[in-house]
Amino acid sequence: LIAMREGWCDLDLLLDPYFLHFPKRADEVAWYPGIEARTANIADPQLNRREPTDLIEALAECDAADPWRTHYRLHHAGHPARRIARLAGKFFNMAALNPNAPPLAPQP
Repeated sequence: LIAMREGWCDLDLLLDPYFLHFPKRADEVAWYPGIEARTANIADPQLNRREPTDLIEALAECDAADPWRTHYRLHHAGHPARRIARLAGKFFNMAALNPNAPPLAPQP
């Protein structure tokens, strides 16, 4: 709502799959740092996949596990929404309509 109020986006943002993703009944909704590594190690005990040691590793693990839920992604170029033609210029590299809104950080 804050983004809408400051002019960064409009109401259809709430309807877009990039931002709104309802989990299916079969989806696990609980997530905690290391869940992916633990699940992989249980499935294959010889794997010895290590758990994340810091926040950045934990968030990267979360993004890799479900690419549509990338609330922590630093670089959006690989996000699946980039391949949807109608979203090409909709939410990426936008300028705020509100002149008092803080500027976006530059994207690499």
